[in-house]
Amino acid sequence: MLSNLLPIRDPVLIFAIVMSITLIAPLLVEKLRIPGIIGLIVAGIIIGPHTTGLLARDQAIELLSTTGLLYIMFLSGLEIDLNQFKKNKNHSFIYGFFTFAIPFLFGFIFSFNLLKMSIPQSILFGSLFSSHTLLTYPIVSSAGISKNKSVVTTIGGTILSDSLAMLVLAIITGTSSGKSNILFWIKIIVLIIVLIIIVLLIVPKISSWFFKHFSSNNSYLDFIYCIVILFVSAFLSHLAGLEPIIGAFLAGIALNSMIPENSILMNRIKFVGNSLFIPFFLISVGMLVDLKLFIKDIKLILISIGMVLIIVTSKFLASYISGFILKYKKEESRLIFGLSVNQAAATLAAVLVGYKIGLFDDKIIAGTIMMIIASCFVGAWNTKQSVKILSLQNEEISKTDIYETERILIPITKSDISKELMNISFLIRNKKLNEPIYPMYLVFEGKEIEERVAMGEKILAPAVIQAVSANIPVVPVTRIDINLIDGINRAIKELRISTIIINWHDKKTIQNLFFGSNIDKLLTSTRQTLLLTNIVSPINICKRVIIILPPVIERQFGIRKSLEIILRLSNQISAKIHFIGINNTINSIKKYLSEKKINLTISFDILKDWKTVLNNLKKTIKNNQEDLIVLFSSRYGQITWHPFLYKLPNKINSMFQENNIISIYPETEIASDIETKFEQVEMPEIIKMIKSKNAHFNLSDNIKESIKFLISSEIQDQKHIEKISDELIKIALEEPIEISTGIVLLHSHFDIFEESKIFLAVNHNGFDFKNFNNTIFAIFIIIASDSQPPENHLYNLASLAKLVQNEKIINILKKSDSYEDVINSILT
Repeated sequence: MLSNLLPIRDPVLIFAIVMSITLIAPLLVEKLRIPGIIGLIVAGIIIGPHTTGLLARDQAIELLSTTGLLYIMFLSGLEIDLNQFKKNKNHSFIYGFFTFAIPFLFGFIFSFNLLKMSIPQSILFGSLFSSHTLLTYPIVSSAGISKNKSVVTTIGGTILSDSLAMLVLAIITGTSSGKSNILFWIKIIVLIIVLIIIVLLIVPKISSWFFKHFSSNNSYLDFIYCIVILFVSAFLSHLAGLEPIIGAFLAGIALNSMIPENSILMNRIKFVGNSLFIPFFLISVGMLVDLKLFIKDIKLILISIGMVLIIVTSKFLASYISGFILKYKKEESRLIFGLSVNQAAATLAAVLVGYKIGLFDDKIIAGTIMMIIASCFVGAWNTKQSVKILSLQNEEISKTDIYETERILIPITKSDISKELMNISFLIRNKKLNEPIYPMYLVFEGKEIEERVAMGEKILAPAVIQAVSANIPVVPVTRIDINLIDGINRAIKELRISTIIINWHDKKTIQNLFFGSNIDKLLTSTRQTLLLTNIVSPINICKRVIIILPPVIERQFGIRKSLEIILRLSNQISAKIHFIGINNTINSIKKYLSEKKINLTISFDILKDWKTVLNNLKKTIKNNQEDLIVLFSSRYGQITWHPFLYKLPNKINSMFQENNIISIYPETEIASDIETKFEQVEMPEIIKMIKSKNAHFNLSDNIKESIKFLISSEIQDQKHIEKISDELIKIALEEPIEISTGIVLLHSHFDIFEESKIFLAVNHNGFDFKNFNNTIFAIFIIIASDSQPPENHLYNLASLAKLVQNEKIINILKKSDSYEDVINSILT
């Protein structure tokens, strides 16, 4: 009676049973410390047609099973660290050779000598052991070590070994069918070349265009697009005479750089695969097993044992020999073995094709299935154990390499700008710390506060949904304060924020940020790492990150943390990095990168003159909108600060309006050196550099006259006076820098002096500057010698800028009528 009801045909009930197994089986076996993958395979054996007969391995099961296998290969291509793969591609070739050659040799000897097969049979039999399926890759992925060099080497070697195995299959089938003529091979080669061109060259360009114009966090278009690319690529691979898994892997490679690991899209792809398609594949593998055959035929048992011993021994040798040559750790070699010993897709394809053309019989089919099951057990166990040890080792290493807290604050005023700001936070966050993202909406005190708070919650809602969809912790923050700067500063203190990400509102000028001219106040009132972003297209389609490094930035406090942020972002989007800077700075960065062992494609451009950086940037970018420009900048008073650097974000933003731009300000030290010196009533060094004869008060309001008067106090030669004065007057009229309220700085280099000279001009009624709305009452001039090291000049600029941020100095300059008054006021 029961036999008439089995196998179950109701599609709803079939799906319910499979999903129930997907839920329960891993939970049960993990209680026994057995990997969940094994539980799904065992469940497949139990419910399969050869045991209880509960379910048939019909077309529906095979369809979902095939989808699951393609999904595994797609994910492995999507998650592979392309930068590490390019850097260590020789590792993949070495391992690929051994993992193909050793098992092939073992299989050929076993079949030819013991099973008395013919040479064509033995060749095809040997190829069964050469390929492997990354069946246990989900264990690696869920542990977060998919970018480990041993995993990257295994994935690269898998493609090589599986491709060679498929090539052997094509040769044997072509020979057996009489099709192995010259035209047959020309066709195969041409189709493979066309496949590579379409998937690896054309698909990335189409994908970049698609994500730029149609990407949305509120739809599933991105996900559907990825599925289309996956299956079209797999089908094209089939047309080229290769297994569809090769096309699926290539599809993952093609989309790799456009789907960051911490993105919503990656989370969706993993969720669907791990909860639906991959479990179907594992269950279907178990459904192939017929345990009754082993009871009836002793020869079958011997064949199965022989095949299991061959696959385990040969893959073990290939893994550990490769690990020894490549100087991998013991556990990394074990992980390679755990990943590569698993047999499934390519092996099944080859044995079934061999069966169809009459080279293999039922015993080889049954022995292969038994080998698949045994290899899955061995692979899952070894992968699980090695992943545990490597994960613990990574945690120990990361403790010395990360900061105690890394909390990101994102002030948001409009929901339409929150998407890309949140995306950047996902890319730069250190997931090992598992700190939440803090999107914040600020409500100013006044009328209708409740309504504005409610509006703020609506604006923050999309940001919260976006973070939750990407499986990233998020804490929305609403603050009520008298102004934006106070609100941000209070949030920083209360939430222990380490990094702030804000948006540029206007493409033309950095001063017109979404909070107006308060940017300078924010920079001076905070010490945290600050990212000013102008994102005009999805950041995940950027192929290259161009990092501009000002002179002496390597000495800036907080530079290492800022570099790690940008390197993390580059790694997430698999982008190349191009550094631009002067020789000393580039050498320091190279040393830092060598210590960090960065697995990114990096190039350098050394400038002879820092001020040529814009011309160099034009030549480097050449209207390439896929370049992300990152400018390392500096706050007032820091050693790197420079008037040219202060204006640089404006210029870059106006010149490259089609490019994504980030200006990053590294964090600063907590204490202010100048404030400390004032508390100790000591004379600031920069003040000591101003000689009394070069400081003049109550000068003419005419800028030209005042500058000439100042220069003539130090130089007697009229030609030199005219030369220097003309240069400084030009700067004063075209590019004056207001370094503090009412105070302007002019600076330049001349070979007349052997050391730096500092001049001061004061007019309490104000100089006739046309560039400023407020009164300019003081002019500082710094002239450096051409032979002077650039860091000395930069230090003087930074020290002076830091000095005039102090309200005491400003008040002293306003009240004093002579340089002696200034000195006495400082000392008293």
